[in-house]
Amino acid sequence: MSRLRVPTLALLLLLALPTVALAQSEGNQGPTAPPQPATSGKVRAVLFYSPACPHCHDVMYKDLPPIQTMFGDSLEIAYLRTDKDLGGLLFDMVNEIYGIEDIYQGVPMMVIGEHALVGARDIREQFPALVASYIQQGGVDWPDVPGLRDAVGLVQAEAALTAQAKGAPAQA
Repeated sequence: MSRLRVPTLALLLLLALPTVALAQSEGNQGPTAPPQPATSGKVRAVLFYSPACPHCHDVMYKDLPPIQTMFGDSLEIAYLRTDKDLGGLLFDMVNEIYGIEDIYQGVPMMVIGEHALVGARDIREQFPALVASYIQQGGVDWPDVPGLRDAVGLVQAEAALTAQAKGAPAQA
């Protein structure tokens, strides 16, 4: 990918966000607020996944629950689908920004701080230590990717609305 691709992707993302926000707010759900900045000790990470990927399902349903239990409220993970326009665009941006060569790009991909972990094994082996390290450093906010914070806010709002519609407590 060329260096011009990131600004182009960022522009496309900025154009797409109002459309996604408008679609979300239809039906009187009201506007969504972006996530708040990381508080002391809070670690925020993003998992890019595909619903058709068995390795993604292993990470999401086998590997991450014990890690989430271990770190509790100190760890917040957002899940972005790469088969959706917004998630796919952000996935491309992360690959470009983090300098991931084409041959190594894939899902599942966990992005935390300055690290992008590609593949179930890397996530399983490296993610817990990175979370612990960032907690010791006072926490880390969402990765610095243009539009990511807004996208996470939209995904969290959608998850809360879905849970509310099903009568379950909201989870992000």
